Amino acid sequence: DCVVYINNARWIMHTKRPFFNPHHLHFEITSVKFHELIKKHMGKYGFTNIVFNLRLRSLLIAATGIFALTLLLLKLTGNYFLAILGIILAGFSHGYLYNAAKVDTGIFPLAWLSVSLLLFYELTTKKHKLKLYLTSLFLGISFFIGIMFHQYYMIFVIAVLSTFFIPDFIFKIKLFKKSFEIKTKEKSASLFSKSIKERIKSFLIISVITAILTAGAYFWVGAVYYKLPLKKNHRAKKASIWQYLTFQQWIFAYQSFQSKEWGQGIKQFNPRYIFHGLTDAFLSRKNLVKYKKGKKFIYNLKKPYSLKHVGHNSLALFLLIFIAFILLFSVSAFKRYKYVFVAVFLSFIMFTVLSIYWEPFYFEFWLIPCKLMIILFIMYAHILGEKLKPLFLKFSHIPVYLVLVFFTFTFTLHNFKYHLIPHAFNLAVEGVGKMEAKKYTVYFRLPFYKYPYDPYRFFKLKRIKKRKFNDFLYQQVNARRR
Repeated sequence: DCVVYINNARWIMHTKRPFFNPHHLHFEITSVKFHELIKKHMGKYGFTNIVFNLRLRSLLIAATGIFALTLLLLKLTGNYFLAILGIILAGFSHGYLYNAAKVDTGIFPLAWLSVSLLLFYELTTKKHKLKLYLTSLFLGISFFIGIMFHQYYMIFVIAVLSTFFIPDFIFKIKLFKKSFEIKTKEKSASLFSKSIKERIKSFLIISVITAILTAGAYFWVGAVYYKLPLKKNHRAKKASIWQYLTFQQWIFAYQSFQSKEWGQGIKQFNPRYIFHGLTDAFLSRKNLVKYKKGKKFIYNLKKPYSLKHVGHNSLALFLLIFIAFILLFSVSAFKRYKYVFVAVFLSFIMFTVLSIYWEPFYFEFWLIPCKLMIILFIMYAHILGEKLKPLFLKFSHIPVYLVLVFFTFTFTLHNFKYHLIPHAFNLAVEGVGKMEAKKYTVYFRLPFYKYPYDPYRFFKLKRIKKRKFNDFLYQQVNARRR
């Protein structure tokens, strides 16, 4: 996929004609613009290779997502340590690490989710009309950007907008005795909470902005630029691989393809596939393989203290605690975090269903459920710390910190050992045939691994002959095989 996306960008530069994939409308055209921008301003420092520059772009959007997630968790909990532990859990998860250095689409909606959630949180706290309307405008634009990053971002948009119909008095219903309630500082109600009229206005602003921008973008590309018909199929010359599709078929292109893999998760339901996909989103496999279907689980609960299985056994414990948190603290989280909790929890459910249905085995579609699970875990952990105040007073969050430190340490250490370190020196490319392996390895690894055991040498030399590098690469691959 990475090679295809890069070649699409190179095709655009060669033909001077845009190319648009309906699943992620922005990707190829913005790839070219970003590459040209970096090459123009930083080319003299060595930033001339398109693969290198597009990987840099993925890294920048990943960093943006981490920054926004830090602010979100800090605003939700008011606790710096919880926010830091949360971003380590999210940022050093296998799915986030892997996609942050990859020329692929996955990191864009994954990272941008934090930005949209942060804007939604700000929206629910505004007390002045002008600020409420401006934040609504920015949130609508944020939703549009997210949909351009990937079509399935619409699921998150629907989840957030559905919270606008929840009446505020529901959050004030008391279900427990006073002693069990969390005491928080009373704050004046935001305009979003107390005024249904203003909330409806905000809903309309967000919906209209998102709908106009999204529909306009798809209509211009499909109907104006590609000239795809609405009813009858015909050949559209500018539409390249989409030339025999109607406008509707183009928008839902992937759903229209006949595939034995996509969209078969419900019909061919297998819980093992679900656990494989979710596990890979958190933790790297111990071999260098990322996508091939495995047959064995690496969990070993019979040996819970085994160092060999500590990463996966820790994840099993994390999942069990998460389920316990849902059962014990969802009501408290509902009342404490209100609309944001509902949006996150509903998004988690909807994206999980999509992952199970579309491609349960591969971790690509488990990236967002993994991140939402971590956000929910931090919310629940903060509530647990507050409920422990009668017992531990000012030190009530320390047990929570210890648990989270354990998970961040084991997950991060596992992914360093089995993902970051081995892939820094891995000279093989997965997903291509044996005959093409050498060709793609040279093509794909050239910008980063001219000297894999001396990476900074890239910046020391002005030019290296490609033939010599190919010989070096061939020797390294054979050495690893032996």
